[in-house]
Amino acid sequence: MMRPLLALLFVFVLGVPGAFAAEDVDYDRLVRWMEGTFSSAEHARRDTAFMDMTLHVKRIWPDRRDGAWFYVELSRVDAEDKPERQMVYQVMRVEEGMIESIVWSVRNPDAVRGAWADSTIFEERSQKDLVRRRGCELYFQTDADRYVGGTHGMACASDIKGVSYMTSTITVMADGIMIWERGYSPTNEQLFGSKKQGYVFLRK
Repeated sequence: MMRPLLALLFVFVLGVPGAFAAEDVDYDRLVRWMEGTFSSAEHARRDTAFMDMTLHVKRIWPDRRDGAWFYVELSRVDAEDKPERQMVYQVMRVEEGMIESIVWSVRNPDAVRGAWADSTIFEERSQKDLVRRRGCELYFQTDADRYVGGTHGMACASDIKGVSYMTSTITVMADGIMIWERGYSPTNEQLFGSKKQGYVFLRK
């Protein structure tokens, strides 16, 4: 007969999302590869349809047990004080073979601008300062030497005028990140984003 304490521990581990193993190599590697500063300068040089942009991804709230949290800031190199995008990713293992990134918007973006360079900014803030973007979750799977993730279907509503919904595909590699965002009309006509490929950001 299984000892009561051991049985309780067994049930607890199986019942907690993300608690699949003491060591999750794929998850830990994704978390490690996501963090850093990345540049699309090389991509912009090769293809003038793309802008020279800088992507900062900084780990925040490292003591939280509900996944790895990242502050994400995207800006043009000629306007780094005016970010194009600010958001928070909550990355966690949801099942074997699948890693989810919940996407959060920031209630007061100006208050956290530059937080990638100043870790104290988010020490003074909590999840209450964020708004979850339901339907915009990204689901990652391992593909050889990279992680490929994306949104599902038409669930990610857009805040861009005239655009009904967004899709996002993100590929994370050891040396960079590829981000391909597209926006569509209610009749599935593409209105936003590149039609040929996403931005390629190389690690700096």
